[in-house]
Amino acid sequence: FQRPHNDIIWAACETGILGALVYLLILVLPIYWGYATIKQQGKKAHIQWLLVFTLIAYVFVALVDFPLERAEHQLVWALLAAFLVPGKSLQTGFKRIILFIPFAILMGSMYYTFQRFPNEVQAKKVAEAQATGNWQKLLIASKKINASFYSIDNFSLPIQWYVGVAHFSMGNREEANKAFQLAYACNPYQIHVLNNMASINELAGKHTLAVAYYDQLLHISPKQPDALLNKSAALFNAEKKLEAMRCLYQFKYDEGNTQFLTYLHVIGTWYMEEKAINNPRLKAILPAPSASCPQIIKDIFRTNQQQNHTFEEINFFIYEP
Repeated sequence: FQRPHNDIIWAACETGILGALVYLLILVLPIYWGYATIKQQGKKAHIQWLLVFTLIAYVFVALVDFPLERAEHQLVWALLAAFLVPGKSLQTGFKRIILFIPFAILMGSMYYTFQRFPNEVQAKKVAEAQATGNWQKLLIASKKINASFYSIDNFSLPIQWYVGVAHFSMGNREEANKAFQLAYACNPYQIHVLNNMASINELAGKHTLAVAYYDQLLHISPKQPDALLNKSAALFNAEKKLEAMRCLYQFKYDEGNTQFLTYLHVIGTWYMEEKAINNPRLKAILPAPSASCPQIIKDIFRTNQQQNHTFEEINFFIYEP
């Protein structure tokens, strides 16, 4: 998720409440200037009326879309707003100094842009290398990126996440862990970052910490399939087997997912055998769960999901006449 389809909320997410208020002021101030001109000139202010209503329309669009991302939209808005700047208020020498403020901001913005551009070129190489599995090329390109100007790409993925994936794929778990930690510090709400943070800790035997990261991920995206599968495995390895089965049951049945079927066989077999211990009726139907469990577990899992049964409502007797 990158955009909330509301530029004000977007500004608040990225720059805080104060930043959102400043952005809102930037939008509203030209409209106020236009209103002041209309009030002064009356019926003669035809152009000002058109400009004001156009900018008001822009604000309404910004509340349900993301024109802030489009450079051409910003250019049109800036040109329209410029016509409404009250020129007479800048006649005195003191007030002319105010012009240096936007000029200084413009110069700073241009400097930042020129510094950022070559980093974005390298970031594109990083993404391309990751897509093709060229890990050496990825690491070389990532070293050319200055984190002060470019730490996160256009997909909300930190550059260090790519570095972590490269090191992990090359078997360098320690370096991968360092990179993933930097990526987490950069964007702690990115589900791929959280998934990798959990996985690297799970491989290190830190099951509780891994589950904590999976919980953060699932709080953001409750039905994220990889997180549900991996969390169920982490819980099972942590000897929290009932919780593991409860987590796995949230995964939508998928006959073509071999990882899911493997986890279902292991965790489901334990669950069926555990239930059969104190259930004579289930023992009678499933005298040897381990031998016939694969197909039975799959049928029970699929059928109960299709019937919208909760985990507590699972019916084990779907074969019983």
